Amino acid sequence: MPSKTLWICAGVALVALALVFGGGVFVNRDQRVRLKGEVQKVRTGKLDEQRSVVVLDFRVTNPSQYPFQVKDLELEVTTGGKAVAGRFIPETDAKNVFLGVPELGEKYNPSFASKERVASKATVDRMTAFVVDLPLRELEDRTKMVMRVRDADGPVSELTEKK
Repeated sequence: MPSKTLWICAGVALVALALVFGGGVFVNRDQRVRLKGEVQKVRTGKLDEQRSVVVLDFRVTNPSQYPFQVKDLELEVTTGGKAVAGRFIPETDAKNVFLGVPELGEKYNPSFASKERVASKATVDRMTAFVVDLPLRELEDRTKMVMRVRDADGPVSELTEKK
C-alpha cells in the first residue's frame, strides 16, 4: 500500500502540472487566428422556382493578436434533414441582387470579400449573399444555417444563425 507521503507528492505534482498547462493555455489564448461573432439578421428572397438568395448581416471580432485574412466563404443550410451548400455572391453582383430582389430590402453593410483583412482586436459589420438551390419555402423551413469563413492560413471560423 502506498504511503501517505507518496499520495501527497503525487497530488502536488498533479497540481503543478495543471498550473503549468493552464498557464500555457492562458498565455496563448490570443495567438490563434479566428473570428468570433454572430449573425444579426437573415434575409431571404426568391430568384426563381428552384433557387433562392440568402443575405446574412453579421458582426465579427478578431480577438487574436494577428490579422485575419479572408480566403473564402461557405454557407451550409440544413433543411428537411439534408445539407445544401450555397454559392457566394461577390460585392459587384450583390448590388444587382438587391436591385432585382426588392424583398431583401436595403444593402446596409459592405460585403465580406475574399482577401479582406480584419485587423487584430477589430470589430466589423459586414454582409454576405449566397445563392442556394432550394425553393424559398424550403429555405424558410430550415433547421440550421452555418457560414464558414476560412483564413488564408487555414483556420476556419463559423457563424451560426440564432433561431
